[in-house]
Amino acid sequence: MDNAVQVISQEAIVLVNGSSRYNNGKFDEVMVRSTIITNGPLTENYYVPGGNSLSSEALALIKKYNLEFRPYRESELLQGTEDVIDESRANDTVGTEQDVARLLLRSALVNTPLTEIAHLDDGKYVYEVKYDYKLFPLDINTYEFQIRLPFDGTQMIAGSEVKLTVLTPLSSSIDENETKGISENGEEIEELIQQLTATGRAVTTFQYQLDPLFKVRYIHNTQVQTNLLIS
Repeated sequence: MDNAVQVISQEAIVLVNGSSRYNNGKFDEVMVRSTIITNGPLTENYYVPGGNSLSSEALALIKKYNLEFRPYRESELLQGTEDVIDESRANDTVGTEQDVARLLLRSALVNTPLTEIAHLDDGKYVYEVKYDYKLFPLDINTYEFQIRLPFDGTQMIAGSEVKLTVLTPLSSSIDENETKGISENGEEIEELIQQLTATGRAVTTFQYQLDPLFKVRYIHNTQVQTNLLIS
């Protein structure tokens, strides 16, 4: 990370639509909008979740090697996978499996460019990134969203901060035991959860200063309805 661009701040706003209630429980839909302020230019595009469906076996392999469904630079995600054929020929089962897990994850991500929206007179750069994807369930009513801030390829410095706001679906509740932020040192970051009584949605917010992983798990309180348009 010595050559990483220093991030001044990153804010991500996430809206989750409860589409699963009307598509026979297949998936919810996530919209992510993020603003990044750095002290230098970001030159690589990011690969972000694209909603491709993976089998339960593929998901299990990805999780086995602690890979996350989050934005990556392709150079980081595919690092070391170029020798996967050689590893398989050498009967290196573990090395082959690790590379396959990365390649499987890559197959579920799509290329999304950063949009530079400002270059400020104090030398700072301001970028926006937007992406939408399908979020598949842990079970029929339980879903978990994950994101790591700041994005790969940037580095926090003294005074840097990240902020995350997640708005979960109508008539859902937050699993407070599983919803958390984890800093790069393994420390838990306290979240603020507000239940919006008028809509049944919940707003979960985090604020931190150093490369945390955030996850929000929510549970639908309404049943999946039968959609006659879906066979």
